[in-house]
Amino acid sequence: MVKATFCIFSKQPGLVAQSIAPDNTSSIETKISENSIIATVQRDSLGSLRSTIDDLLVNLQVAVNTIEQTQNYLQSHPTQDKIQ
Repeated sequence: MVKATFCIFSKQPGLVAQSIAPDNTSSIETKISENSIIATVQRDSLGSLRSTIDDLLVNLQVAVNTIEQTQNYLQSHPTQDKIQ
């Protein structure tokens, strides 16, 4: 069994963690700590660990980009709720 733990810093770690939660498996544990997401991945082999971490990092990047783009759009395109 091999295991790795890494930390990803984010302005909105809770939202990012919720975004990737459906992709988590029993081999992935994520925790939120102030401005970061701490992920621990445990797999049977080093190759499997590397693949899982790679997938997780891609999912995190997509989540961060989607959240940032959505926030930028909402800031530049006011809605009725923001106008009132």
